[in-house]
Amino acid sequence: VAMLFQSPAVYPHLTVRQNLAFGAKSTYNPFNWWSRRSDPQVPAGELESAARLLDLERLLNRKPAELSGGERQRVALGRALLRRPAVFLLDEPLAHGDPLRRLQLRRELWALQRRQQTTLIWVTHDHGEALAMADRIGVMDAGRLLQVGSSREIYETPATSRVAQLVGQPPMNLIAADLLDAKAGSEALMLGVRAQDVRIVAAPRGIEMRVTGYEFGEPSGLAYLSTDRVELCACVPSDLHLELGAKVRIEWEKAKVHHFDRRTGKRLPVGVG
Repeated sequence: VAMLFQSPAVYPHLTVRQNLAFGAKSTYNPFNWWSRRSDPQVPAGELESAARLLDLERLLNRKPAELSGGERQRVALGRALLRRPAVFLLDEPLAHGDPLRRLQLRRELWALQRRQQTTLIWVTHDHGEALAMADRIGVMDAGRLLQVGSSREIYETPATSRVAQLVGQPPMNLIAADLLDAKAGSEALMLGVRAQDVRIVAAPRGIEMRVTGYEFGEPSGLAYLSTDRVELCACVPSDLHLELGAKVRIEWEKAKVHHFDRRTGKRLPVGVG
């Protein structure tokens, strides 16, 4: 088992090269490390390959004190990779990287895991990272495991309204509603609709709402909309110019609506409501 902590854990008295090599020779005696003249034997090319993967080649002779937090984290990750364990335990392994490097490393680690057919247990608060990397996701909140499933299952059929808000960006819109039935009476529901499924339409279709905020983005921006009783978020084309206070009309497909019990938060069967 190889463990990567959220805070970079590297040996401060060793160079980057020596830190990496330590991972490849886990049986090496650490108490005698600095008394040896040569590094532990690493299979030819493996250390250089790991350094290249993690963009550490120019840093191999530096010590941790000369590195940034993100660079130290990549050293710790490289040391774990060189151990070739049966299981990796990774606690937010990309948390210290800039967005571009995180995307590159995510892609490389995904390919590496497929090649080596090893198990990665990956802790992250980044829902996009989880959806992109995982074969199976476990969603935890306040120490409780709420749902386990594939990325598609978690995103498309969240088991509770809490899971619906934790997975997806922006969080799912939740709207309180009451289902009226002549025989069963009233049932308190929570309707969920993702911002990606909200469309701005021309009158007289849809529901009229007021624009209360806007965030530009590519390929879509985020429009924050409200009425006297409801607030929600919608993904809108980046070339659509919305003025604060303007009135727009929105709609969504009935099939895209999620239904939850308002009291328990649990998902309700398709067709309810």
